[in-house]
Amino acid sequence: MAQRRTGITADTYQRLLTDSGVVVVDYGLASERKVGATRGGNSFGVEQENREMLADGAPGPVKGSQRRLRSIAKLTVNILEMTKENVQMSLPGSTSALESGYDKITREDGITLGDYYENVALIITKNGGTDPMVFMIKNALALENAEFEASEDDEPVLSVELTAHFDPDNIGAEPWEIWNPEDQAFVYYDVTYGADANGTVVGDTTQSVRSGEDATEVGAIPDTGYVFDEWDDGSTDNPRKDTNVTEDIDVTATFVQES
Repeated sequence: MAQRRTGITADTYQRLLTDSGVVVVDYGLASERKVGATRGGNSFGVEQENREMLADGAPGPVKGSQRRLRSIAKLTVNILEMTKENVQMSLPGSTSALESGYDKITREDGITLGDYYENVALIITKNGGTDPMVFMIKNALALENAEFEASEDDEPVLSVELTAHFDPDNIGAEPWEIWNPEDQAFVYYDVTYGADANGTVVGDTTQSVRSGEDATEVGAIPDTGYVFDEWDDGSTDNPRKDTNVTEDIDVTATFVQES
């Protein structure tokens, strides 16, 4: 059998992520807020430091010989909207106070537990799916320098690199999560159209339709001396187009003699 020259399938383009996504602080909590518009994209990554446990006689890396030493999850956000909350996110431990029409942001004390964000999530649309893909870091804090740079004929972008932190009460669990909706998004239903002995169905009579999408239109055509009556599920639509398919459909067109 000849080998396929590509990994493309009917589902390939439904599994792609699109656009730069939306960044949400405290995703799913009462304090949830969006950071607003970004530019230059946003990124999630997990840095992994492993150590190979060497043994005499091993010709190379041996399965089972790796030990994870460190894991550091980061989320980088390139923020356009200079809100008070976004500026403070880049300066952990800072406070703000309203003064003469300004939110005056300052910092005096060190970093406290209250300065960590419970989570920050990058939410990206999955092409063809209703549920997004979510990349989340937990106990997030900005550790890198905060820099604000303005230039001629351009808008400043505040780049904030947030680092996840382990929970001391659950030190074995890495502080990041990835939510992939693929198992829910790619459900297909069989849609089958038939006819009794006195007619035919034109169109695609056997279809595989993604959940929530529409089947293609079919028509019931009677033989000479007969007219279309109904489908055996009670529908009298002819031509027929099933929309928002959420279950298997198997129907037969019925015909009666002309009177």
